[in-house]
Formats: sequence, C-alpha cells, structure tokens
Amino acid sequence: MKVRQGVNKRKRFSNKKRTGIFPVLLLFVGVFLIFSPADVYADTHYWQPDTGDSNWDDAANWWASGGGIPATGDDVSFDGNGVGNCVINVDTATIGWLDTAGYTGTIKQSGGNLTTSGDLSLKRGNWTTTNSKTITIGGTLNLGNDDANSVAMDLSAGGAVSVAYHVVFLAASSGTSTLTLGSQTLSFGNNWDSTDANATFTCGTSTVTSTIGGANSMALKSRDGNPFYKYSKTGTGLDWMESNIIVTNNLSVSAGEFRQDGAAGNWKLTVGGNLAITGTATWVKHGAAP
Repeated sequence: MKVRQGVNKRKRFSNKKRTGIFPVLLLFVGVFLIFSPADVYADTHYWQPDTGDSNWDDAANWWASGGGIPATGDDVSFDGNGVGNCVINVDTATIGWLDTAGYTGTIKQSGGNLTTSGDLSLKRGNWTTTNSKTITIGGTLNLGNDDANSVAMDLSAGGAVSVAYHVVFLAASSGTSTLTLGSQTLSFGNNWDSTDANATFTCGTSTVTSTIGGANSMALKSRDGNPFYKYSKTGTGLDWMESNIIVTNNLSVSAGEFRQDGAAGNWKLTVGGNLAITGTATWVKHGAAP
C-alpha cells in the first residue's frame, strides 16, 4: 500500500480572555459555517490498496486530508497509486465525482448502491455490478479516455442506472470501451454517443430511456454495431438522431419530439418491434425510411 504524505496544521488558541473584536469574528465564522456551500468542505479521497479485494467502507483503504471514507460531496480518485480491487460493499454517500485515470484494478459493486452528484468517468480499469445494485449519476457517464487503454463496465447483473446528463464512449484510439447491460433500465438526460470505432454497447434486453425535458435537445449517435434493445423517450425535450439508429425490439415516444434529421442528415431508423408515437409526442421522419 502506497501512502501519501500530508500535514494537517491546526492552530491552537490560548486560554487568555478575549475581548473586543474576537466575539464578532466568532459570530462571523459561525454564520459562514452554517450558510456556505457544502462543496467548500469537499475532500478528494484516493484509493490506496495495491492487491486483492478491499472494502469501500474501510477508512484504512483511503487517503484524504480529512481522513475517513468518502462522505457526501467528497470526490473519489482511483489514480493508480492503489490498483487493488475496490468492493462497494455498502450504499455510498452522495459523492461528488468519481474518476479512474491511472487505475488497472476492478471496482466490484456487489453490496451497495452508488450515487454521485457529478460525473462518473471510467477512464481505466474495469467495473462490475451485481446483486441488482443501482447506479445514480448526477453528471455524465464517461467510458474510456480516447487512448490505448481499454475499459469495461459490466452491469448485466445490476439494477437500474440513472444518468442525469450524457452517456459517452471515448474509444477513438486503439483502446476499447465496453458497456454491457442486462434487463434493467438505463435512463439518461442528454447526449448519447457510442459511435467511436472501438466502442461496444451490449444492450441485452435492457430499456434505454431518454428523459431530456423542457425546450432542451440532445444528440443521439450510435454506430450500427451498437443497437438498442428497447428505446423509450419520456422527456418533453427533443431527441435528434445524428447517425443511423437500430432498435432491435420496441421504440416508444410518449412525449416531446423525435427527429431523424439531426446535423443536417437523413438518418435511417430501424425498429425490429413496434414503433409507438403516443400522447402529444411528434416524430419528424425527414426523408429516411423508418
């Protein structure tokens, strides 16, 4: 286990009687602590174990200036100083971001749900989720790093996945980026891009749901080798195809607008099952055959 060196310096006040401005300063500090944003106190926790499987909820497995396991708002870094496997054996706090740049181990989510308020970026290493555990991402899901390293995220035995913003495969170089789903639902709130040559999306029997709302629009891009099984659009915003899209089972659009003419294209939509446009939803076919 590699240990980072850090120094915590804490000032001590004397016991002498304080008068004048000091009570005012204490009052100001107290107000600041109560009303300042929570992320002012966020810490970055670095994974430390070098070998074997080690648990998320063991403070000895993390280095951080404030110590302890990652708490609400704290960021999490798997930077390669510790490459042992991380077992998520408990429900995590709502951490900030999670990044695996430099990591070569496997994050094994087997005993708890993961929640972030920021991005989850699997840039190196692998991830497996089992026992129907869920993933809730408050930012973007980034898979890969457009370099020679390969990453794989196998969620086939996991539960629901919720991504507030983008799902992006970054595998334009020699490395590969793989996402495997089972029968769960994966919802996302902005762009989907799995067009890179070395990106692989194995859909299983999952349902991918677009939740983008309001007057917002998103780009839907996927190469032909990365089809969806079921695709559902429930958000009131605009889903804009910017590549050919294949759905091997059903496609349903119950709100907003679904268009085939994104990026001035004339993209082909292939649906192997039923195509349902319901409620107030609209479908702009452009010139391509459905």
